[in-house]
Amino acid sequence: MFPRTDLKQFPRYQQAVRTVAKLKKHIAERRRDNLHKLTTRLVKDYDTIVVESLIDRSSPGTARLVWIMTLL
Repeated sequence: MFPRTDLKQFPRYQQAVRTVAKLKKHIAERRRDNLHKLTTRLVKDYDTIVVESLIDRSSPGTARLVWIMTLL
């Protein structure tokens, strides 16, 4: 068999990596913008916003999720 060639040395591969990174950055910016617009609208529409932390011991992933949400 032929020795495996490292893809990172090819210009087309590098171009594809840059293109994917650019698209992912664009998607992340759109998500951030939509979240900002949503939270701004909620603040303008409602006088009081309450965040409730529900702990469900039956699900193993819930404790970690609650812990992460408390950090925010």
